[in-house]
Amino acid sequence: MATIDVGYHPLSVAVDPATHRAYVTNPEENSVSVIDTRHDAVIATITVDQWPNHVAVNPVADRAYVTNYESDRVSVIDTKSNTVIATMGVSDGLVSVAVNEATHRAYVVSAGSDGGNNGRVWVLDVSRNADLDAQRHARYSRTGTPRQSVPRS
Repeated sequence: MATIDVGYHPLSVAVDPATHRAYVTNPEENSVSVIDTRHDAVIATITVDQWPNHVAVNPVADRAYVTNYESDRVSVIDTKSNTVIATMGVSDGLVSVAVNEATHRAYVVSAGSDGGNNGRVWVLDVSRNADLDAQRHARYSRTGTPRQSVPRS
């Protein structure tokens, strides 16, 4: 068994099977550690927004998406260059993200300021990574039915 030292109190990990890299969130350091899984070594540390708590990888688009709980934003990482290429405001209390490679959509869970009772999932079209802040997002209820479209500010 191998161990790899990353940031203080790591919280989430996602693996890109195409590049043999793992991405680990380090909330207390506002960073993501990039691990070369073939050599079990950290090869980069990427600074992101405040309190990164979850990460998802889209190996088809060479992107990683990181929810930042304290800043209420999603950081978009180019996994080829290991740099943040975009940051988008979504909602308060972001806790999780998942990516559908086929539809180019990311699903972001927001606990919100009321402790998670609002049950929102934000559906992001991530096919246009250069213009993420200008997108409109669909707000979903707990049943998954659209409630309304909400412009991003």
